Amino acid sequence: MTKLFDKNVKKLPYLLAGILCSFTLSHLAHAGSGLEFDFGSVDYEYAVSSMYFQAGLEGQEEYRDDDRLKFWNKLEIENDGSFSEYLYYEISGQIMFSSNEGDYRGYFTGTSNTKKPNAFADLKALTISYEADGYTLFVGKLSTDIGFAEIYSPVDVYSFSNGADPVHAQEFGLWQARVEVPVEDDTISYSVMFFEENGHQPSGASRWQGASGDSAFFGTGDLGVPSGTKTKFVTRPRDDRPSNWSHLMQYDGIREGLDFFGTLYLGPAPYSVLKSTEKVGTFNKVKPWVTSGSFGVASTIGSWKLYSDNYLQFSHSDADDDFLKTILGVSYRETNIANDLGLKEIEPIFEVSNDVITVRQEHEGYVQSSRRGRPHRQSVLFQIKVDINDDWSARIGGSYNVRDKDSSSGFVIRYSPNDDTKISLKGSSYSGKDGTQFGRWRKNDFVELEYSVNF
Repeated sequence: MTKLFDKNVKKLPYLLAGILCSFTLSHLAHAGSGLEFDFGSVDYEYAVSSMYFQAGLEGQEEYRDDDRLKFWNKLEIENDGSFSEYLYYEISGQIMFSSNEGDYRGYFTGTSNTKKPNAFADLKALTISYEADGYTLFVGKLSTDIGFAEIYSPVDVYSFSNGADPVHAQEFGLWQARVEVPVEDDTISYSVMFFEENGHQPSGASRWQGASGDSAFFGTGDLGVPSGTKTKFVTRPRDDRPSNWSHLMQYDGIREGLDFFGTLYLGPAPYSVLKSTEKVGTFNKVKPWVTSGSFGVASTIGSWKLYSDNYLQFSHSDADDDFLKTILGVSYRETNIANDLGLKEIEPIFEVSNDVITVRQEHEGYVQSSRRGRPHRQSVLFQIKVDINDDWSARIGGSYNVRDKDSSSGFVIRYSPNDDTKISLKGSSYSGKDGTQFGRWRKNDFVELEYSVNF
């Protein structure tokens, strides 16, 4: 039976949550305390998916998720307010249910997520902020937004994702402390993140896991085990001692017609590698210690937007590849031709990504680098957004990986009768060989009807 909390979960996140709740109740209990609070929107999504495929890919011996029809629900609640003129709080949480066995179980994500199930109730954000004249201090679970790319950004790696169902992946903040200092129109910030976060993945019963047996890798190469040996990957995160905390410095700048950013990071890598063990067929999945930097620039010229995001990683002790990931993109907002066609606006977006290895993994204790887990290593991506009128909109898009020759494509048709209600028809298709980003999902083509309401 699933336990409420894994016995190894550290207490700090729940201590912070308790302190925040205590503050809130204390202030609410005293009239005239100056507390201001606002119960934000409650967002509910309900989705029905029809899956046009059969059984899972070969190699998934534990495969059980073969239903053609799936139901998925999400309830999100937000609340924010202030304790005083300078002290603020923000809290949001999600509850998710799925008709697929094993998608979501248990409560809350621990700080060393290894074998714990994908939580169906979890905190998305829990933040206390203090605004002073020359700086703002944040403590808690908060997100870090980096990057200009519209479709895929290689620099957006400082978040926690619940990808139990990749179609409905949810992004969460990381436990950290951050200080932001304005420098005229620019901002410089420093963050220290306390735990190595491991995003939730599809369970062993999920059709989204892929034939590799671990969704962190699209596939596996020659792991040096005898033919027919069953492989097992065991997640091994670092503990939360201060020497294992990660550090991020960020500079965001604004000039006339030009935005830019730069970051410097030290800590666990965003991508996993495989490390050999004494047991044949068993490998430790770890995130090596890295130093990385990223930079990006975006320029708006009339209806055109040109942008580039870039991520450069150096692995300590050659435990992973050293590599550079880049994205170049352009978008254009068209209204004149759209109006002539009876539409409100058309926005085509085009991006090209690349992944260049500068130094390959050389540590003898490791058997596979992150190469087979890094998305869009050499891809062409596109998207066309169409606002038909105030109520109706549509979107089509796709991605083609040039190196591996796998691809995905999809569409969305949305009806929004008001600001609080959305009804969407969605669909996606995947193609490619085993061991590729999209080929592992080639039997997972689907269409979905989704209803979303804020109240």
